[in-house]
Amino acid sequence: MESRLRPYTTAGIALVGASVIALSPVAPPLPDVKVANPSVQLSAAVDPFTPWVDLLGQAETNLTGLADGWAEAPFPVLQQVIVNQLGYLSELPNFEAIAGQLLTNLQAGFEAPFAPDLVGSLDPAHVALFDLLPLLDVLPADLQPLIDFSASPLSGVLLGLVGPVIGPVLALAASVQSIVGNLTSEAPDPEAALNTLINVPAAMADAFLNGGQTLDLTPVLSAVGLELEALGFPLAVGITFGGLLSPGGSIFNALDLGLVIGGETSTLAAGVGPGAIGSLINLSKAIARAIGWDGTGNPLEADDAPPSPALPRSADDTSLLKASTTSITVTETSTGTGTGTGTEEVTSGDPAPEGAPAPEGSAESGTPAPVEQVNADETAAPVDQDNGDETVAKPVTKKPNPGAKIAGALKATGDNLRAAANDLGKRLTNGGKKTPKEQKAPAADKASPSEKSASE
Repeated sequence: MESRLRPYTTAGIALVGASVIALSPVAPPLPDVKVANPSVQLSAAVDPFTPWVDLLGQAETNLTGLADGWAEAPFPVLQQVIVNQLGYLSELPNFEAIAGQLLTNLQAGFEAPFAPDLVGSLDPAHVALFDLLPLLDVLPADLQPLIDFSASPLSGVLLGLVGPVIGPVLALAASVQSIVGNLTSEAPDPEAALNTLINVPAAMADAFLNGGQTLDLTPVLSAVGLELEALGFPLAVGITFGGLLSPGGSIFNALDLGLVIGGETSTLAAGVGPGAIGSLINLSKAIARAIGWDGTGNPLEADDAPPSPALPRSADDTSLLKASTTSITVTETSTGTGTGTGTEEVTSGDPAPEGAPAPEGSAESGTPAPVEQVNADETAAPVDQDNGDETVAKPVTKKPNPGAKIAGALKATGDNLRAAANDLGKRLTNGGKKTPKEQKAPAADKASPSEKSASE
């Protein structure tokens, strides 16, 4: 019985297995899915290097500008004071004029730090606004002295000292506000928030060195009841702080001014934050200009440039050898027959033969002849110069020597003082009478030997 069922069981199992294999679907191939590298995505969204590169590049530019501005005229106040002293010494003994100039320069030097500096402390846009303020009638007349001081170089020094302290704080506050906005907005951006967080030190360092952070003063002015308008539109006012290496300026030049038209602000003049070092350079130049400096070059430089030396002639220049005959007029005096004027020709030719008539204008003929002057440069043949074989020497420019100028002025002043002292001593010795040199020399009683010989 069992042997009869075994074949049917084996055949049924084989049939079921074949049906399962035939009915089961073939599995499709898996797609080639590439998973992005998280480190690559992080480096693309977060960039901690570019802000530092930009910071150092801007710092180098500002430092170069400060060095160039100082090198144009180092210590201009000291140089101009020396120039003024030399001028006073040259005017001795006119003490009244010297005292007047000295008092004028002292007063101008003390007023220069507080006066508006439209040359070095304001840019063209702020200069135009400073000139238009009295016409626009934006501020009360009582505030005009304060506006004048805000355009002075001293105000730039004061704001430049505050900038490196307030600037990093404003940069930190702006970074925190940006991070909060990225995380709490309708579409949060955690990558941007992370990037801002990583670059907070770079932003604060940039504010300390280069500045550029602007603080909106419009709400503060509105809180104190000061509503500013220009041309019938509200005026938005902000102030920009500078860094340690920022160029010089003033408080007025740091104002960020704009008109609010239709809810949008149209910029009239962008504020430029001043630096303390640059403002000190501008302050020294402003004082030097107030006491007599013209604002160009160094005050101790010579006024006239030394003449450039003549270029040396080349070795193959034969223009001097081709000079033509030159006539020379000679005056001869004869004791026997009288006086006469003749012309002597210096030539390179053969002498005239014997018995030939004397040329007109000679000493024998007694008739003067016109003298013909020949310019050697007009008859000289041009000289071909080979630029390849000839080296032309460049003119040498002599640098001015302030020490030699001071020494010469002191020597001349000493000579004048010595002569004045000698003259004063002689006058005191003679009882106020004129010195023998000042008295008129008596006429000569006897005629000179030449006059005696002529009369004879």
